[in-house]
Amino acid sequence: MVSAPTYKTSLGVLILLLGPVSGAHFNPAVTVAAWFTGRRDRDGLTLRDVAAYVPAQITGAIGGAVLADAMFAKPLVKFSTHDRLAGHLLLSEVVATAGLILLIFGLGRISRAALAPAAVASYIGAA
Repeated sequence: MVSAPTYKTSLGVLILLLGPVSGAHFNPAVTVAAWFTGRRDRDGLTLRDVAAYVPAQITGAIGGAVLADAMFAKPLVKFSTHDRLAGHLLLSEVVATAGLILLIFGLGRISRAALAPAAVASYIGAA
């Protein structure tokens, strides 16, 4: 498994590199929130954008997990033996995702979007 500091640093670098290309949309929840809040804005994401981004994000997440397993000589696909269908886990994901969305949109609102790579990487590490 990739260590937390490596993951956070990698995420910050990916946001810096891909931000100008795609807006660094890696999380489907953030993409849907961006569409929802900007749907009346001419420069906002269109529903067509969302329909293209979300499957690409899911495919990228799966591909990234398989690649990480390959790099560490782990089985490429392995079903978890841990029960992950618990209410507290869902709640923690909702809270962490809401915080991420608030961070991203908050930085944009105060014209500090340039801080997003470091701020998002730090938030993910803290969350």
